[in-house]
Amino acid sequence: MGDFAGSCLKMQGYGNLTEEERGFYSYAVRFTPLLNVALIIGGLLAQSYPAFAVLSLVLFVGALFPGSSLFDAWIFNGLLSPVFRLKKLPPAPPPRRFAMGMGSALSLGAAASFLSGQLLAGYALGLFMLLASSAILLSNWCLVSWIYWKLRPRGPAP
Repeated sequence: MGDFAGSCLKMQGYGNLTEEERGFYSYAVRFTPLLNVALIIGGLLAQSYPAFAVLSLVLFVGALFPGSSLFDAWIFNGLLSPVFRLKKLPPAPPPRRFAMGMGSALSLGAAASFLSGQLLAGYALGLFMLLASSAILLSNWCLVSWIYWKLRPRGPAP
């Protein structure tokens, strides 16, 4: 695995992995962003506050209870992993939980904007989420995990 891919995983909190684990996690941790992108696109196309409200709740639960994330723990680990004989994802590390929390807040803002008829704000928040989630999906680089490391008083991002 290349240096960039390894540094992206480390930035998300997956720093102590073997080369084999990094190869697996490099793709497995993109499952949640994949589902995020699908919900965000659906929500934007339909101007759907329920889609963003559901996404907000899912991400909020994942941020607070990392072992109970609907996307990682229930769908990936509970359904896909046994069927396709994949390794299970561990609970989300702090940088990834921080990103889930930020995504939850942005999604809640988009839901409230669409609900109140503030379409421009809803689209702006939704498009920002779409860009951020797409970056993770396509490259594993996470803007919010990067921000997490910048805000930590212990030093720069890995």
